[in-house]
Amino acid sequence: MAKYDKDNALEFLEVTFDSIDQGITIWDKDLRLVAWNPRFNEIGLFQGYNLEYGTYLLDVYEELGRRGTFGPGDPKVLAELHVKALRDGPLIESELLTPPSGRAIQIKRFRLPGGGICATFQDVTDEIRTEERLRQSIKMEAIGKLTGGIAHDFNNVLAVVLASTELAMHSISDDKTRAELERVIKACDRGSELTHRLLAFARKQPLAPEVLELSTLLRPLLEMLPKLLGEDVAVELSCDRGLWSCQADRHQLENVIINLAVNARDAMPDGGRLTITVHNVRVDRDYAETEDLEAGEFVCLAVTDTGTGMDRAVRERAFDPFFTTKEVGKGTGLGLSMAHGFVKQSGGHIIIDSEPGRGTTIKIYLPRIREAVDPASDPRAAATDCPGQGELILVVEDDPDLRETMVGQVQSLNYETLEAETAAEALSVVERHPELDLMLTDIVLPGGENGRQLAEKVGAMRPGLCIVFMSGYAEGSASDGGPPDIVLLQKPFRRQELSATLREALEGRDSGH
Repeated sequence: MAKYDKDNALEFLEVTFDSIDQGITIWDKDLRLVAWNPRFNEIGLFQGYNLEYGTYLLDVYEELGRRGTFGPGDPKVLAELHVKALRDGPLIESELLTPPSGRAIQIKRFRLPGGGICATFQDVTDEIRTEERLRQSIKMEAIGKLTGGIAHDFNNVLAVVLASTELAMHSISDDKTRAELERVIKACDRGSELTHRLLAFARKQPLAPEVLELSTLLRPLLEMLPKLLGEDVAVELSCDRGLWSCQADRHQLENVIINLAVNARDAMPDGGRLTITVHNVRVDRDYAETEDLEAGEFVCLAVTDTGTGMDRAVRERAFDPFFTTKEVGKGTGLGLSMAHGFVKQSGGHIIIDSEPGRGTTIKIYLPRIREAVDPASDPRAAATDCPGQGELILVVEDDPDLRETMVGQVQSLNYETLEAETAAEALSVVERHPELDLMLTDIVLPGGENGRQLAEKVGAMRPGLCIVFMSGYAEGSASDGGPPDIVLLQKPFRRQELSATLREALEGRDSGH
């Protein structure tokens, strides 16, 4: 270690004192100010007070208390902490303070060996924000796992009810009974929508992302929204020219926009203006850190209303599932949580900017995709039965009730069936039946191997065999590293969806695709 003479040592200490990132003040044993560094003035804790050498500490706190500019801390209590530090030492840590700058300042006080006090002032705003984000992330992940698991199991229950009801309808001619069964099917559809929202929040819904240009997506919605929101809500759309492409599930994004629009309408009971804007955004590192974003290029979709707005307490809980400020029976509390889950699952970000009485803006950032939009449409198959031609289908499902129901559905579509409960049983069936045409398998299976792993083994054994997945949610989905030529059916699905999907898979095999 280098040696310093007295002059060099003093210069070294002075440079160190001036360059420390904390604000530092030194008070003698009579509580008179004897030194402070430049960083202390930058923190601005004593904003509006001209500190000078020899300033008496208690006078400072008394004056700031009269001005009311010190923040939420009691100046008298804080002054007493200095006196306590002088008397007791060696370290007294006070509560956090918030000066007019809005930053969070942590004060620590040390009694000096020769008498007097050294007080340090650390701006900990960013650390507090990071901790809050981490706590929120952990909370959302825990709730997401719970809701995702519940939604998955409930989807299986709905699948049994829906498939059994549709099977019954095909064997009943009585109009009154068929009408009753139609009501059951409609209730299943409502339950399915509820589970989809839960899965969206949990980020486990199966998605069908495509490259989008948002102005093209929004213009048809603009024609529909005024009818949905009512005459007392004016709807405006503003899109920048030359919008970048982004990638998302078209139908889920439309649902998010509609949910945000309905929330905005409910926040404007006396009417108002809803503005939807879309523009290209380059997020730099500084802004990304303040808004919990990632730096990069995004397409920003903003939905702004002139409604009542949200206070901080509501904003902090706005993305929690089942949290709502609406009256009982007038909201599920899943709109914003579903939007949050969908946007995060799509690789984007969602931010709330709102104050009471100033309205609300929800900003959705979707990453830029350097790929042109495909103008060709991909409409869903017509909602009619596409009966089979006696092909042999293996149904792999561990839930016995659902397996029995699925077998009945497949047989009613003019297919022959085999069934298996686990991946091991399914492999055995495939080995024994070379005439097998298609395997319809759940993704979540017991016994150590899931449906995706089963598909990999079956693909190696029988390269030409069609594989169709069923899934209650997206975790471990077929798209996560599985074979590329498979199709996904999201539970609960209607008879027409099953029929069309099976025919599409089999005809694709026959045509060599």
